Amino acid sequence: MAVIKTDNGQGKYKNLDAKEKLCRYILRKDAVIHGFYGGVMVDMLAPDESMQAVSEQFGKANGVQVRHFIISFGADEVRDPAVANEIALQVAAFVGRRYQVVYAVHENTENLHFHLVHNSISYVDGQRYYGTRGEFRMLRDEVKRVLRRYGVRVLEYKSSVG
Repeated sequence: MAVIKTDNGQGKYKNLDAKEKLCRYILRKDAVIHGFYGGVMVDMLAPDESMQAVSEQFGKANGVQVRHFIISFGADEVRDPAVANEIALQVAAFVGRRYQVVYAVHENTENLHFHLVHNSISYVDGQRYYGTRGEFRMLRDEVKRVLRRYGVRVLEYKSSVG
């Protein structure tokens, strides 16, 4: 069963180095074994700096810096990292219509999964992503649509990692 997890607990990622630390974490070479990662509207050589520039441009460099989601697959679902990358790219493109996004497919655990990290400030109009139920529902529904294209029909939600 595919699972979407949020890692956006109350007060999390308010530290000013959150973008840097989280991007560095998800892009680790020991986890991104076949190099499946990418981004939307970011310089992949310095994704955290790209995100910070947008936050500063709109005068919103404080508060929650990023949002972090993990989509993982059951052993009987998506087993090919290239397919997981296709799914991640489509989800990133959806979020990337408003927010800068970095994603990475992790192959270093029993279950193939990908991380999606996006700036909390929209590059379009400077609006903040608050993580409301409505905002999350739109993301979850898009993930479900993408997963259905690959024969994955079940998506469980877990509110936090750990």
